[in-house]
Amino acid sequence: MVELERHSPLLQSQWESTAGDLRLRELAPIAMLRVQSLERDTVCAAGSLRLPRKPNTVEGNDPFALWMAPGDWLVYSRTHSASDLASELRAEIHAQSLLTTDVSGGRCVLELCGARTLDVLMRDCPLDLEGGAIPAEQCAQTLFAHTTVIIHRPSSALTHWILFVERSVSQHVWEWLIDTAAP
Repeated sequence: MVELERHSPLLQSQWESTAGDLRLRELAPIAMLRVQSLERDTVCAAGSLRLPRKPNTVEGNDPFALWMAPGDWLVYSRTHSASDLASELRAEIHAQSLLTTDVSGGRCVLELCGARTLDVLMRDCPLDLEGGAIPAEQCAQTLFAHTTVIIHRPSSALTHWILFVERSVSQHVWEWLIDTAAP
């Protein structure tokens, strides 16, 4: 099978505010799998990776498994390829009637870091990010800049967030973030 080369609409863009208090960058192509259960009750373990049971929770530390809906997870890795992730899950996929789909090309992944990150995100996100709507090392799906995004808070710091944005609207979200962050 021929593997097609993936190109981002943002072409791995990077932007930093002049004061250095906000950095926005697109992460290099990241492997992402959508894992879905075909049965009502899933054991919630796939190889060495646990699949979270509670809404908006995350399991793992590269690869990460983000809860999207009952029986529906987004598994992503910054160090593994999608085929490596699928291979790791293969035994559990058959044992637990899980369906996996490589969705790596469907989203751009944006990383925001810096002191002003929370201020910029809160300007158009209906969640109370400052008040703990997304606890440390957890995630949520929400509207942001009039689009649906997945927000992952990978650590306890309020200065580091990751946004999963559909490719078709990634340019809009990127420009919105830069406009909002401008002095």
